Amino acid sequence: MEHSRCTLNPATNTAVLDLIGDLDWSGVQHAAALWSHLPSWPTSVILDLTDVSFIDACGLSFLLDLRDEVLGAGSQMYVWALSAPVRRLLDVAGTAALFPVRCNLSASPLVAECA
Repeated sequence: MEHSRCTLNPATNTAVLDLIGDLDWSGVQHAAALWSHLPSWPTSVILDLTDVSFIDACGLSFLLDLRDEVLGAGSQMYVWALSAPVRRLLDVAGTAALFPVRCNLSASPLVAECA
């Protein structure tokens, strides 16, 4: 997760959480630290899980908690992409419907936020 990043676009108040590597206990600690250092609360969050190479129960718990926190604050959450390991775990856990991939190059209303 050392190359993961969380950035905030002040013009759109959109946070992009780009997670890279293993989303295990250690990776969750790093991802949570990135998330906690946002300078302000975003109105929307884009979650990019393209480069997550491994995810376990700690990672799944982090994603579910993050989703609850974002939606509970009245913000929107969009998933840019899921890696195969993430998609597999979400399917097995029965939580895939909670993380629909909504951002893609053909989603014109979101391109400005997701690009």
